[in-house]
Amino acid sequence: MSHYHLRVAAPRPARYTARQIRPWAREARSVTVTNADANEQPGLDVRRRRVVFRCWHRGTKEMDLLLGRYADARIGTMSDDEVDALEFLMDAPDPELFGWIAGTRPVPANYDIPTLHAIRSFHRDNPTSRS
Repeated sequence: MSHYHLRVAAPRPARYTARQIRPWAREARSVTVTNADANEQPGLDVRRRRVVFRCWHRGTKEMDLLLGRYADARIGTMSDDEVDALEFLMDAPDPELFGWIAGTRPVPANYDIPTLHAIRSFHRDNPTSRS
């Protein structure tokens, strides 16, 4: 007669917490919480709220911070043409757009527009840290 031992595994505790796996989560959360939510800003039309949302949800955290901070600060005073230009820039892929803003890549003539220069100067004049 054989004896079979049934072994039931207890649920394993997670080895790491979410903060240990993603150390940037705390910093990223603090940046987005302190900024005003575009959906709750009175006086913004649907298009401008959508643009702000797209700026904060690019796909890379660096671009979220670059475009999101700019949009939060300027969207209320932008003309329709300036919003068009921002939407045009947002159609560019993240690596290229990041390089253009950072100045590490040459800007193609069709993307060398005043809105790109405004984003550059905004971040030059409003750094995130004073270190």
